[in-house]
Amino acid sequence: MWKKFLDRVLPSKVYQKILQEFLGSLFVSRKLVKMETMMILYGNGSNGKSVIFDTVVGILGRDSVSNFGIDELTGKGQERKRNIASINGKRLNYSSESRHMTLKGDSGTLKALISGEPIEARPMYGDNFTVDEIPHIMINANALPNVDDWTYGMRRRICVLPFTEEISK
Repeated sequence: MWKKFLDRVLPSKVYQKILQEFLGSLFVSRKLVKMETMMILYGNGSNGKSVIFDTVVGILGRDSVSNFGIDELTGKGQERKRNIASINGKRLNYSSESRHMTLKGDSGTLKALISGEPIEARPMYGDNFTVDEIPHIMINANALPNVDDWTYGMRRRICVLPFTEEISK
């Protein structure tokens, strides 16, 4: 059923392989394998992105997935540190960015999160600590993100899969 579904919503075998590789990496500790990719499933809607979201969350389990937007993880202040503290130990941070997403500001934090590098966090009413179990990042997007930092260091970390097939009601 999964193969048939992918053939319908993501007909390119190359894109299917990229998606499968990314999803497979969710089951390997980031401490063992360096995987520096943020996956963006891009398409207008009614194209299977939400089915992939539901399937992935169903397989990993609700407790293994967080749903913070990129701006909530890279913004300024204590809220960012609390959000980063919350994702520690999760397998995946999977968000739906239905509005136009902007990857601006602290690109260093975003690169570190995508790469799974240790980063400072602070739980509410707690002390600062270093998060070292950063989840992979996956996003469903209706529009491509506006990126300020489009250096090679950022470009190589972002993988966009186009979902162009519309599924009729």
